[in-house]
Amino acid sequence: MVVGSPKKRASITTFLVRIRIQFSGCLHCAQAHDPGTYDQPYEFRPERFLGNHGLPDPASIAFGWGKRACPGRYLAEDALFLFAAMTLTCFTISPVGKGKEGIPARQYSDGLPAYEFKCVARCITGSYRNASRDALEKEAALLPAPLRLESALLHRLARYLTLPPSHGIIPLIKDAIARPPKRSHRASPLHYVELLPAVSWPTDVPAQGVRLAKRPTNLPTEVTADPSVELGVVYGARRKRGGVVTEPCARGPPPPPGGRRVPVTTSPVTSADTLLLGMERIKPVYLPPWADPLPVTTLIPPRETAVSVLDELLADQSFADSTWFTDGSLLAGAAAGAAVLVVNGSPVERILLPLGDGQVAEGEMEGILRATERALIRGADHILVVSDSQAGLRGLLSTDARAGQHRAIQYDELLRAAVDLQPALRVTNVWTPAHIGTAGNELADDAAKAATLLPAPATLPVSLTSCKRHINSMMLQRWCGMWKKSSLGHGLREIDDSPPCLILRSPYTSSVARADISLLGQLRTNFSALNAHRFRCRLIPSAACDFCGASKETRAHFLLHCPAWSRFRAPLQDASYSAGVLGAVNMRTLLNHPKLLKPVIEFIHKTGRFN
Repeated sequence: MVVGSPKKRASITTFLVRIRIQFSGCLHCAQAHDPGTYDQPYEFRPERFLGNHGLPDPASIAFGWGKRACPGRYLAEDALFLFAAMTLTCFTISPVGKGKEGIPARQYSDGLPAYEFKCVARCITGSYRNASRDALEKEAALLPAPLRLESALLHRLARYLTLPPSHGIIPLIKDAIARPPKRSHRASPLHYVELLPAVSWPTDVPAQGVRLAKRPTNLPTEVTADPSVELGVVYGARRKRGGVVTEPCARGPPPPPGGRRVPVTTSPVTSADTLLLGMERIKPVYLPPWADPLPVTTLIPPRETAVSVLDELLADQSFADSTWFTDGSLLAGAAAGAAVLVVNGSPVERILLPLGDGQVAEGEMEGILRATERALIRGADHILVVSDSQAGLRGLLSTDARAGQHRAIQYDELLRAAVDLQPALRVTNVWTPAHIGTAGNELADDAAKAATLLPAPATLPVSLTSCKRHINSMMLQRWCGMWKKSSLGHGLREIDDSPPCLILRSPYTSSVARADISLLGQLRTNFSALNAHRFRCRLIPSAACDFCGASKETRAHFLLHCPAWSRFRAPLQDASYSAGVLGAVNMRTLLNHPKLLKPVIEFIHKTGRFN
């Protein structure tokens, strides 16, 4: 996504991402193909740059000059050199024919590189090139190119929503939320923020998912971000927008005197300014490196000694009145955490923490956080927290820029404030294996499961991890819809009618030889070296079987009916019974069941049909 690249930061601040990038690409193309500079610029003649040619270096045109030169130029050049060197080392590259006729003509397209994407699927499955792209994508578990690009865009926008309010792109995102595009096909990448799932969309703007399809007639009233700026004054190229943004650019040269002023529109949004669309905030830096450590001891012993370590801590009388067991749970798509105070083996207090559409790790961290907070309120200076989540124990001590950072910051602020009042404070967090009979751990597990049935608080921030999980789920559902509407891939549909999200992954991740996996993929897509397919491609005059004389040598005939290979089919039936499949073997069972993978390949080798 070009929106986040430092080279195009000026395009971001002026909100002319598409126009500026397209103009820049046209300018570079025109300079590199100038007939006055390069003789016959559209011909592939790399020798023109050998020796003292005196021609401008195309690299300087591509990467820019002066202050605005791309900072990643040398990284890109080194990567291209290594790619070319490794390719020439491993492969022999030659024209498909003789002379210039063997060099394919260059073709340009404004659409997605569907052919290149199909080549990737062919490389994974080993299928024929005339197999349909839809079938190859499903077989190779490759998300279609349009969905893959949209998924990458939505992931990037979800990360933008977690940026601090002082970031220069936040006013532009608010403007994209408040004002729909004039035409849906001219929407900027920021307008796709309305397609993000699991966010809290404001009620005073058009609903989610309708603005990119049809432009609303009632646009929100323009409200300037800076009341001191007159609406008639225009900065940059956005003549129809009001307001200014004066945040200095994070990279590049310093702004001119008076600050960099960029006009934007900020319509009133119901979401709080601290949480844009309810998404959690992620701070780039929270603590300086010289900050004092927290008074926390985290013990993650080996599984073999974890029980003895826990028993030793429970025997310590300093933790007698402040031992908390925490746990997280996920039931029916609802996550929750819980904390239980256990004194002398009996529960004294229970905290239920429903999180709604979250993750188990979030429930674990929330339980540890609230247990520590409650123990401090009770006046304890020696606190023992027992959890069965190593990720939760480590996550609360890491304030790095990541999802769930706000809980680690709350934990850090809580303990630093408590240390000022209680200098002798000591917190011990210990890990214990789950479901090994520890009474406190089982109590916390029951409490966490009960918390999943409660409604989550409305003020709970949306986790970046949960948003990305919803994006991936949404893309898979759309892929299933595309697969149902597609009229291609008949050969694969005959044996496998499962949706793309439930594909047969075992062949391409198993230890079977690559050539054998390719044969299985060819049989699954029904594009193989059997005579029925070769006849469809007009490679042979007849589709009849060469071994038994049947009219068509299809995959069903080869695997089930050809009498020439009947002596090799007994192991297939035995393997089917061993895999728990009753009845006679059929095409679906042979080409779908993961436990019949090797027996089918052995059958193919015994016949020698594809040698």
